Amino acid sequence: MTVEHAFEDCGTYAAYQRHKKRGIPIDDDCKAALREYMREYRENHPDTLKRDRRVATARSRALTRLANAHPGEYSRLLREERQRVLGSNGARA
Repeated sequence: MTVEHAFEDCGTYAAYQRHKKRGIPIDDDCKAALREYMREYRENHPDTLKRDRRVATARSRALTRLANAHPGEYSRLLREERQRVLGSNGARA
């Protein structure tokens, strides 16, 4: 699907951010700008990415422990969030 340019500076990371903030579909040039920005970020910040992976692992382990400690509450919350995201008919919102 082709999306029209919404901003004069489409094709920049700043324009990509405006698309996201305003809920406007993201055009291909802005998607390319995001890919380039993230490629440069990963190249220039390897330690940050390693830390982020460790934090994500810690978060996942804590969630597992919490689910094991409170299985009923976890199941209820998970059901509620799935309904919120998928809607009552199971289709993605």
